[in-house]
Amino acid sequence: MSPNRLGLITVLALIPFFSGCSSAPTNTEYKPDRVVGRMDELDSRPNWVTESTSVQEKDGKLQFIGVSEVPGDSRVQAAFKMSDASARGYVVNKIETSVLKVVESSDTGLSMEDQSLQSLIQEVSKSSLKNIDVKSRYWEKVARTSSGGSESLVLKTFSLIEIPTQEMKNLLTSAIESPKTQVKSDLRNRLKTAIDSGWGAEDL
Repeated sequence: MSPNRLGLITVLALIPFFSGCSSAPTNTEYKPDRVVGRMDELDSRPNWVTESTSVQEKDGKLQFIGVSEVPGDSRVQAAFKMSDASARGYVVNKIETSVLKVVESSDTGLSMEDQSLQSLIQEVSKSSLKNIDVKSRYWEKVARTSSGGSESLVLKTFSLIEIPTQEMKNLLTSAIESPKTQVKSDLRNRLKTAIDSGWGAEDL
């Protein structure tokens, strides 16, 4: 038998051995978080709590849900400040998105580079947050298992800001009418008309 043929047979014979090694079971099976404590000793999460979406419309209202995760021994109030800030950030982000959509779908003559539009967005954001309070909060502690099998405690907090859709529309309109936005009167009127006629929750 030639040396080349002998080498090929040896390689083929070793394939099952290496295949068996590569398929050996590992200890990285995923384990979901296990709840070990809830706010006010509740049996389950409130129905508004979700981690799958940050903004949703329900019963004519826009809900903004902020979430934070910190080590399990952290102070709850400090964690709530983080989830509160997260929820408010979503409000600002969605307002900016809606204003830009109005601009893009209207013959306003504005672009994102225009100082007047940037001024408008900043004013709308400031106006919207002045009188908006966090409506509800919730926390839970969970046991989380790492890929290596070790377990640690995590504190999750959730904050809810809820705004009627019509009120959000009014915020946009009043901000546009404010002289602080420094938008020229003709552009101001065109933006106001665009929002009055075509803005809705679907624009968020």
